[in-house]
Amino acid sequence: MILSTARSIAIGALLMVAACAITPQAAAQSSLAEFDIVVEPTDDGFALTCNAGCAWETLSWAGHNGVKVNYFGMTEAEEANRFLFALSSIDGGFELEGIEGTAWTSLNWECENIETCKARVDASGLSPVR
Repeated sequence: MILSTARSIAIGALLMVAACAITPQAAAQSSLAEFDIVVEPTDDGFALTCNAGCAWETLSWAGHNGVKVNYFGMTEAEEANRFLFALSSIDGGFELEGIEGTAWTSLNWECENIETCKARVDASGLSPVR
């Protein structure tokens, strides 16, 4: 009887630990924003095209460092409005800092040629533009 009770308690504890371990992962997945943006460095800044998940279609600006982008476009606010990332130029490419709505916190994209340097960014990361 004591062994049966101890076994029941142990099984119950394992189920509770498993439920607690699964919940944060599910919450993290559901907080990812859905967006699809093409990032293209230009001679004097960046040009972005949003294919899905934004209130804007295109953005461009002169300057290379720390511009924040969210659902509504360029922003100085810390409010995500679905997603928020910062975009900066680095030698031979660019880097992104995921602030909210992304599975990543930092990404780098290196390019051999600035004229053909494009990448697609979404909540999961970066990929080549085909």
